[in-house]
Amino acid sequence: MKKFLNYIANIIEIYTPVICFIVMYLTFLLAIFYRYILNNPIAWSLELVRISFLWTALLGISFTFKTDSHVKFDLIYNLLDDRKKIYLRLVGNITMLIAFILLVEPTISYFAFIKSNTSSIFRLRYIFIYSPFLVMLFMMIVRLFKKINKEFIMLMRENKKNKIVS
Repeated sequence: MKKFLNYIANIIEIYTPVICFIVMYLTFLLAIFYRYILNNPIAWSLELVRISFLWTALLGISFTFKTDSHVKFDLIYNLLDDRKKIYLRLVGNITMLIAFILLVEPTISYFAFIKSNTSSIFRLRYIFIYSPFLVMLFMMIVRLFKKINKEFIMLMRENKKNKIVS
């Protein structure tokens, strides 16, 4: 089951954003070619680039969080000892978890509001276009629960280590 869930997560977090990025890049190049070489701009290219960018960014977020490959400002963090780093990570992860959980209800309400709206060129429902946001929320909530659990375990080990040394 775990292998299957990892496979699904890879499809969502790696393969879909990569395919969307390739579509975005090729569509952008095609749009440039049509606009500046053929002097005949194509209307659908901007919409496809926007949708592809949205899907690439939102679905790639939880992967960068999972692999810890996102941008960090850790100048002060690196000066702290291990115990303080754990506390700081806990505070940050719990804060993000609360924020993401608080975003679930308004997101679902917004989806209910836009359920019948469609895009101007492709006539895709906005609920489909913006669905990666809900997927990203779910994936981030799961990842944050895992990270918080891991941090608590590390904190308990650190406490045991400090009691043995004392």
